[in-house]
Amino acid sequence: MAFETPKPDFGLDDLRDRGFFENLSNAYAYQYSPLVSRTSEFLQFDNSERDSNYDYRDDLEGYELYAEDLYRAKNKEHARHIKGQINNSLRIRNELRDTSWYYPSQLISAVVDPINIAFALPVAGQLGLLARGGMTVRQAATASAKGGFAAGVAGEATRAPFDPNATKAEVGMTLAASTALGSLFGSIPSIYKNMKVHTDDALNRTKDMQTDRGDFVGDVEGYTVSYVRDGGTPRTTQTSDTRGDTVIVFDAAGNEFEATVIDRSDSGTILVRDQEGNQVIVGQSANVVEVNVKNPDYTLQSAGFGMQGRLVRDIEDLDAAEASAINNLEKGKEAGDFGSGTQLNAVLDINAIRIERKRRNGELPQKSRAKAVVVEKDQIEINEDIADAEYDAGVWTQPEVPGAKAFNLGDIKSRREYKDFLVHKEIVRSQVKRIAGESDVSYVDRINNLAYERTIAGEGLKKTAATKNILYRALSTPAKRILLNDKIPEAVKRIYTTINGNAAMATIRNMAGKGYQSIMQRVPVHQAKGEAMLRELRILYDKEVLVDRSSVVLGNDASALYTHRFWSTKPSFEQWFDDLAKRYIEFGEDWNVPNRYSSLSDVDKQSFTILREFFEGFEKRALELNLWKSQKDVETTVSNLKTKIEETEAKITDIQTDKAKPGISKKQQALVGKLEERLARLRNDLEYNETLLANGIDRPKFYFPIYYDKMKLRDPEQREVFTQIIEKHIEQNPKEFVWNAVSKKMEKRDPSVSSREIAEGVVRTIMEEAENYTPGTGLVGSKHTRMRTLDIPEWKVKDFIIRDQQVISAYTRKMGQRIEWASNFGSKNIDDILDEAEELMYREGKLTPKEIAQVRRDLIADYEYTMGMYRRNPDRWDQQIVDGLKDLAGLTYLNNAGIAALGDLGAVVFEHGFRKVLDPIISNTKAETYGLALKEQKKIARGLDIIINAQAKARLVSDNITRVTPNAKERVLNPITNAFYNIPLIGNNLGIITRFGRQVDAVLRQSHYIERIKRIADGKAQGDDIEYMARYGLDLEDCQEIAKFDAIIQDGNFYFANVDNWPQATARERELRFKWESAMDRGLGNTIMFATAFDKPIITRGVVYVRENWATKQLGYIADKQASTRDVNLVRIESGMMTLPFQFWDFGLAATNRITAQMADPQRMHRIQGAIALFGMAFLSQKFRQPDWWFESKDNTDIIARTFDYSGIMGVYSDIAYMGLHMAIGVGAIDPEYSIIQGKYRPTGTDAFLEPFGATPGMVGEWVGAVNDVLEGNDSEAAKKFVYNVPLGWGALFGLDQDVRGFVRESLSGN
Repeated sequence: MAFETPKPDFGLDDLRDRGFFENLSNAYAYQYSPLVSRTSEFLQFDNSERDSNYDYRDDLEGYELYAEDLYRAKNKEHARHIKGQINNSLRIRNELRDTSWYYPSQLISAVVDPINIAFALPVAGQLGLLARGGMTVRQAATASAKGGFAAGVAGEATRAPFDPNATKAEVGMTLAASTALGSLFGSIPSIYKNMKVHTDDALNRTKDMQTDRGDFVGDVEGYTVSYVRDGGTPRTTQTSDTRGDTVIVFDAAGNEFEATVIDRSDSGTILVRDQEGNQVIVGQSANVVEVNVKNPDYTLQSAGFGMQGRLVRDIEDLDAAEASAINNLEKGKEAGDFGSGTQLNAVLDINAIRIERKRRNGELPQKSRAKAVVVEKDQIEINEDIADAEYDAGVWTQPEVPGAKAFNLGDIKSRREYKDFLVHKEIVRSQVKRIAGESDVSYVDRINNLAYERTIAGEGLKKTAATKNILYRALSTPAKRILLNDKIPEAVKRIYTTINGNAAMATIRNMAGKGYQSIMQRVPVHQAKGEAMLRELRILYDKEVLVDRSSVVLGNDASALYTHRFWSTKPSFEQWFDDLAKRYIEFGEDWNVPNRYSSLSDVDKQSFTILREFFEGFEKRALELNLWKSQKDVETTVSNLKTKIEETEAKITDIQTDKAKPGISKKQQALVGKLEERLARLRNDLEYNETLLANGIDRPKFYFPIYYDKMKLRDPEQREVFTQIIEKHIEQNPKEFVWNAVSKKMEKRDPSVSSREIAEGVVRTIMEEAENYTPGTGLVGSKHTRMRTLDIPEWKVKDFIIRDQQVISAYTRKMGQRIEWASNFGSKNIDDILDEAEELMYREGKLTPKEIAQVRRDLIADYEYTMGMYRRNPDRWDQQIVDGLKDLAGLTYLNNAGIAALGDLGAVVFEHGFRKVLDPIISNTKAETYGLALKEQKKIARGLDIIINAQAKARLVSDNITRVTPNAKERVLNPITNAFYNIPLIGNNLGIITRFGRQVDAVLRQSHYIERIKRIADGKAQGDDIEYMARYGLDLEDCQEIAKFDAIIQDGNFYFANVDNWPQATARERELRFKWESAMDRGLGNTIMFATAFDKPIITRGVVYVRENWATKQLGYIADKQASTRDVNLVRIESGMMTLPFQFWDFGLAATNRITAQMADPQRMHRIQGAIALFGMAFLSQKFRQPDWWFESKDNTDIIARTFDYSGIMGVYSDIAYMGLHMAIGVGAIDPEYSIIQGKYRPTGTDAFLEPFGATPGMVGEWVGAVNDVLEGNDSEAAKKFVYNVPLGWGALFGLDQDVRGFVRESLSGN
């Protein structure tokens, strides 16, 4: 029997001492020694006479297992010879067992093995074809497998019958291994050739894209496309200038005159022509404002509240606006400070308002409008100045002809894309003729849809060896199903990426330098603004309360420790902020009350100003996007809804009255049902908006987010006080329509219903709302942009709302989501977008209804995850139990997670390369430059200064939800888990190591970005420069403009972006900074990895969708309308139980796209360096986390496999492989003693059953086993199970976790 004797004590040093040739000799001896020995035995003893006095049983001692071999011994000497064969075989096996298969001696012995050579030559008679890669991969694998199997059979036929230690299992494994390895190595030439074809094709396409920068150059489908600027001047480069714009120039006295910009220098100096025709050079300072006041899209800068930030064309009362602006101007003149930006804005507002009044009165001369595109025969000329102006105005959001479909604001992502669309539209118009009887509306829609599909072609994932691989696709996610399916329209793919794109995987468009940023990618920039605001307030707190001592220690808020009631009466920062917010709300609109502001303390003055500017920044952006509806806005909404209702009713009538076909088919019935659902939704929206008009639109001033304190409202006395406040407010502000919490509709107020009853209904609704807000209008938006039905000012309810930092985080997240949604989809909601996608898929006709339902499912599932809405009932008892158990599992099994996170430094090398990572050590860049870069990055990206409680945990544990009002489970466990993940030296230190890794990457990344940007702008792009920047949403135009910023500082090999000094005068310049900050934050998230919706299968969130059937109906499930289409209804099933198998998969899922898939991209830079660094850091982290005896007990193959697992190189596939291995060992299918990889632990049969269900069921199973052991009196085994399956892993950094476990185990077992 093989491998039965104890393993000789050969360490790594012993192995090296044996040397290459001895190891090589052993490899050959294993294969051929049995045959040679048996031949020698035959020659020596075949003719010998059998000794009649000899009994082989006398020599069996110690060789009982080899009785069958010794039975043939004829005499004592023959038996000694056979024993020598057995001993030699055991020696060879023991030495080989300590020699890893990948050692050179072993590989060489296999390559030059005569049997392998013999059976490789005649493989299907096609060795030459195989070597040249002339076969397909499948053909090569099949042919090579045959050769490997034949070689295995031949080898075993010459060895196994003569080897005393051979077993049937060994023979089987050898045959399987030779077949598999033959298939693998034989496929390499074909794999190489196939990959080379795709690689060369990708490189050639990228080279072409880099050459022409992605623009239409030369002939395009028979047309020659050219680009011109003013006066027909051909464009040489795409620059952002203001030539031709009308500006207002002011003199020292405040007099203004219009001037035309002739040119603009890189430094910002502007050359203008004054009224008398003289050329005047003026600086880009307070004396000139680059804005055309004649533009109806001019935004008011100085007019009073309710008008500031609004387009002048949307102002109803121009007289009031003008009076407000004049008042501000006069105040400035009286104060003698004319020339400040505020007063100049007032002058601009006055001019714009007066011009708008003339426009409305028809007093402005009408000028013929030049066209952005001119077509003459086979020539297409794009006037870039006009096209850029049209892009800035968003002309595609208006119907081209009355009744035609308008595009969403975010459907066109850049000026360059708009020009591409214009070109495609003219080409399509020349190719697609009008169908007989086709209306103008139908024809225009058809042309625009075709042109748009061509314009945005390439929304799918870039084709690489990874994205084509069956294993990559097998781990199916919504992103893969949508972006790798060629039958799905490009516009639908764009919808998905616009919402969920995470920049981890390049798209085909990215290769041409075309890219944009998703809602998911941009929202963190808004959240970072909240962190920056809190950081400013914390500085004031440190100065006032802690007397300049920092309240942040190692990334954690230490103020509560400094101000603990045992030794201080001072407030913590949380308490200080709560009180500050209350005073700020009470201060309200008293900014202009004489002596009110001046009476404030210096700290309050500064704090109130910080808070005001913070909230007004969001308010201004919301106004620009029209998120807060005016009376006119709602009137327009009502008109549009009526039109949509009429169109939908007409479609239903057309289907039901189709005279060509008697009756309607099942598909038509399903379509009618779908249209009727849409009709009902439209009618509800119409009814609601009409009630808004009836109540009147009067949005009160916003000061602070309202999140009601439900814990406080559970107190009957407090609830009564709150109800009385609501009742009094309703009496003072009567409304014709009120919200009905039962019907979920606005209904006409019943006079018999008292204000008290309405107030009680409002309070009940507040207590039932999961998101903590009073029901809104039903319009698209978060509660912060809805006109609250209650419309109660914050100061009235200040004692019943939450005023902590978490409110700011929730506010910035929700407002950021709403702002970015409106930037892309306007006033449409997700149902509108799903319906648009469905209509487009049906129109193209490439997908079946079942497939369309699956696309809708994928869109809504990832939308809900990205928006934080995937848990529809997070407070359900089973959800809380599962979440609580998962928290305990994290506390139990992740005690070394911080040490494992040292591998993040390997990911930094994978991203930037060894040279860049080592630059801070070996370059001549000044240390203060790196310090400035880090300081700036802390303002931009989240989690670089103060550790975000949920951030570290989210890297490893899925389904982490943080809410303003925690439920019962969260109130108990959140403080514990936050301490475990984030407080240094106590828990697992994951938070502080994550923060450190993000800081390192942040500093290197901004220099890395600038370096790539400058190469692109200089026409010297290397490798994946263009694709890389486009992947993060900085396209070619963005890069060219950023490269010109004088603020960028170079210090040695290092670039300091210095974004605080980037120009911010125009909307375009402000957008460039926002895109830069978004690219920075997302880059950090892709290096210090966090899994997003893009990476995760739907089931990992505890949600599945199944086809509606008899069983689902019996169980009470109803069809999910958002995931269904026509006659295909899907049911949504949600349970936290389904998340258990994937609890610790988040890192692996994130690494699959960011590391594993990137390794297969030939254009990805630093792949080899990154792999080496990842492997090295993973090994180093193991040296920190594992004791010496662990390494001594493992062979090299097992250590390497475990290191690969921790490195992330294999992504989630190593998790799956180990799970399969543990299951096989547990059921006895694999003996760990003979397995190449032994697994992470020794699973039992119970473990094998629980393995697929995740760590938490395994933990609970161990608890049950421990109880059973106690009942059976096996205290020692019970103690062992207990100590390794409860949260005792604190202090792992110092090895204290093992001491704690040992102490508890001994105490429990009594040993």
